[in-house]
Amino acid sequence: MSRRLANLQQQLADIAPSSDISWCFAMASAFGHMHPPADAGLPSPSALLRQRRDGLLRQMRERHFPALSDTAAARQIHRVLDRYARTGWRRHADFPRVPEEVAGTPEAFAWEILSLGVEVPRELRKILGPGYFT
Repeated sequence: MSRRLANLQQQLADIAPSSDISWCFAMASAFGHMHPPADAGLPSPSALLRQRRDGLLRQMRERHFPALSDTAAARQIHRVLDRYARTGWRRHADFPRVPEEVAGTPEAFAWEILSLGVEVPRELRKILGPGYFT
């Protein structure tokens, strides 16, 4: 039975809105399996959140800071995240999706990243570097 639930979890993850990964966890929890069985071969919820965060960081870099070096892009992204966390996030934290006033800006990525509730590592260069694009 746990294999069937794990397969269902994977199917739910495949159809879930990509910007709302918490939906996957809510559905999995509803079926009594917040954490997939170890033998299911599925990543943990925290691993999924970190993967989503890293993907958003790379997309933010590609869309808004493509001409910068890894170091300079990491510095800019850190500034955007830090500034938004101290200002806009306080107003927008309870919004169900990216607020229209920041849509299409680096702050939209900041909102998505902060909404995951996963800590952003200090070494952003490791996430933005060439090793992650292969």
